[in-house]
Amino acid sequence: MNPVAAGWLALLGAFGVIAQTGQDPVPRCLDPELRLELVAGAPVLVTPIGCTVDARGRVYVLESHTHFPKPDAPGPKTDRILMFPSATGGTPSVFAEGFRWGMNLAAGPGGSIYLTHRNGVLRLDGPDGQGRSTGRQPVVEMETAGEYPHNGLGGIAFGPDAGLYLGTGENLGLPYVIRGSDGSRVVRNAGAGGVVVRCQPDGSRLELFATGFWNAFGLGFDGQGRLLLVDNDPDARPPCRLLHVIPGGNYGFQFRHGRDGLSPLIAWDGELPGTLGMVAGTGEAPSSVLDAARTRFPPRYGGTLLVAATWDHRLEMFRPVPVGASFRSEREVLLEGDASFRPVSLAAAPDGSVVFTDWVKPDYSIHGAGRLWCLAARDPSRGAPASLPAPQGMERSRAELEALRPGDGFERLMAAAGSPDAFLRSTAVSRLSEAGERRLDAAWSSGSPEARTSLLLAARKGLAPRSSGDRSAADWIRRGLVDGDPRVRTAALIWAAEDGVREVMEEVRRALEGTTPTPRLAELQPVALRMLQGTNVVGETPGGAGAEGVRRTAAPQTATAATVEELVAPLRDRSTARFLREEFARDLAGTQDPRAIEALQALALDTREPVDLRCEAILSLRGTHRDSVTVLLPLLQDPEEAVAIELARSLQPWLESGGTRAALEKAAASGRVGVRTAALRAMGNGEPRPATVGDWMRLLEGRPGDPAKGDRIFRSPEAGCSRCHRVLKRGGNLGPDLSVVSRGSSRERLLRSLLEPSRDIAPQFAEHRVETRDGEVFAGRLVSEEPGGTVTLLTGVGQRVRIPGALVVRNDPSAVSLMPEGLLDALSTDDVGNLVAYLESLK
Repeated sequence: MNPVAAGWLALLGAFGVIAQTGQDPVPRCLDPELRLELVAGAPVLVTPIGCTVDARGRVYVLESHTHFPKPDAPGPKTDRILMFPSATGGTPSVFAEGFRWGMNLAAGPGGSIYLTHRNGVLRLDGPDGQGRSTGRQPVVEMETAGEYPHNGLGGIAFGPDAGLYLGTGENLGLPYVIRGSDGSRVVRNAGAGGVVVRCQPDGSRLELFATGFWNAFGLGFDGQGRLLLVDNDPDARPPCRLLHVIPGGNYGFQFRHGRDGLSPLIAWDGELPGTLGMVAGTGEAPSSVLDAARTRFPPRYGGTLLVAATWDHRLEMFRPVPVGASFRSEREVLLEGDASFRPVSLAAAPDGSVVFTDWVKPDYSIHGAGRLWCLAARDPSRGAPASLPAPQGMERSRAELEALRPGDGFERLMAAAGSPDAFLRSTAVSRLSEAGERRLDAAWSSGSPEARTSLLLAARKGLAPRSSGDRSAADWIRRGLVDGDPRVRTAALIWAAEDGVREVMEEVRRALEGTTPTPRLAELQPVALRMLQGTNVVGETPGGAGAEGVRRTAAPQTATAATVEELVAPLRDRSTARFLREEFARDLAGTQDPRAIEALQALALDTREPVDLRCEAILSLRGTHRDSVTVLLPLLQDPEEAVAIELARSLQPWLESGGTRAALEKAAASGRVGVRTAALRAMGNGEPRPATVGDWMRLLEGRPGDPAKGDRIFRSPEAGCSRCHRVLKRGGNLGPDLSVVSRGSSRERLLRSLLEPSRDIAPQFAEHRVETRDGEVFAGRLVSEEPGGTVTLLTGVGQRVRIPGALVVRNDPSAVSLMPEGLLDALSTDDVGNLVAYLESLK
């Protein structure tokens, strides 16, 4: 460190607290028995991620300087670790530096500090008299072509068994090898999700511990030795998860089935055979979990877990309650701040306080801000909280199963295999996979549906995909596909699809014949068949090398003339199921085909048809041409108010055409409030508008809203939501998929995202502006960024633009959302209420 910088550090540190530059508000602690103090801030500490505390109370904070740095970013060019004398501050020293893509820290044995970086783990020896590490050595390495900074190795914790536990992200589906110091390794093929691995502190005896994560970034152990983990959610499958992780557990995510998380082959809360559910949903971007028993918080915090929800600006609390062999919990808020509060890593100090880092800004790129906080009890002498209770009942039984020697306790394992508890079954499957095919085969006929499902999973785990034992993989799958229980058939379909067992393709094709399939089976079977045929392509991958110029790919076109007749015939046929007719009407939206327009007009005008179907027809006629819509003017007087409102909304572009204004004025004079409001709005006369999110909340209180109407508003030109967002595979993909948006969003949060779209932007959906050497500027969502700086953007009109790195002059994320401001201005208050009701229905 240069003398000038050291002098400033000494001067600032003399006060005990190093203040943040600027006037960012202090986060609000909801417990008056706790106090929050700022330990350090910019310019002394910037862009902090991981932190840990050693046995002497010294605080180590990892500063990132390599996470998407801008070309002109000031400061160090590599990551570094600052060491503070205590949790109350003081002058920090640079403990170690020279890292790339550093992620997390953990205090290790013998006073060492362990650092995870995107592609490995380093052991750093303790500090000398100047506060600098006295040596370093690699412990674990991750070999992969992946270069995205924070979806490789990240999570780290030491267990009560003295083992080193590491978590990875999904690595964008690229294959990887995690290699230990003794040559032991864990190999994951293309399309895998994140994993947890375990090794010794020196990196030896590396082994796979659990699978199925999106990004296993935050790991921690409770006082009873349970491994807990916070996992970020896929693009469209909220909420993020707090997980209880057991050996051999499968938590449901694989990148090869799509990064949106919506494939029927992905489980997020134990929905599929062999997968395990969550303890609770957390706030957005959870990055750390800590057992409150490691603090000196008041004793009532006993049995409580603390979670840093970075992008929800909160520290959250969970009080897990035993359920079977695991837990469930509800979420509470302990600490909350404004948009400048983004807590990341939690660490307990020997004095019982909790220090944590704060990224501050929404930018993924290095931005020059950052803070370190300390949260402590005002009266730590009252005692410490207790940990979660020791394992009892089913959880203790599961631990006993885990401790069985291979080959022992077969009958006991079979009993657990038929248990209603997924965690018991998971451990039984792991141990049964060691029992041999013959014993599994002999047990099949006497097993319950749960037990047969477990036997199928154990056979898969114990066999290579195409083993030639007493029963091959294909034989096991065939047995499962003809089983009378849908759970068994589901497990068999997944095995066939994921392991590519093409010998059973014909059986997969016939899997639903002669049965009444469950919705999950009906959704899963065609996906499994496409995977076996090699036609199921998911996810986004970087483009090839190609020409060195900018490459543009047009947006896909909707309904073609060749498909019109296939849609129109069943649309006219009243014997066709109503929901199918609605889908066909949607498929014809914006058509220019005269046959389709005529069919939609006839449907809209026919008062015998269901109201929602008539409204769908009107909505689909928008975007055709003027006469297609104005011919429906008599419907402004339709006895069904919803039909009249839908038409009034559709007429705004044609105000000066063929008596439209006069018809709207007549409708506005009617006694029907909804029709009058829609007609006036179509003519540019709006109603008074709430000014804030709170005002909207009060206005909509007690108004249930109509999700069916909100669905049409979502797809209407006024709102334009479906141009950028998908729901159940329909719509654009510029913004997040909203198919299950309400799982992780309250009404207030939904309204805020509509009114203040730039307040909290998920970084993967931030607008990127790329300028080329030719002076062209492209704006859109970043699809991929390849080695060498080649960028692919998805623009607002659905066009993909690939810009070679040699042409890129600037590539900057914007603080402004791709979602436009003023989205609700074109909607009536009833429209907004219905839109929110629709979004709340997406679960």
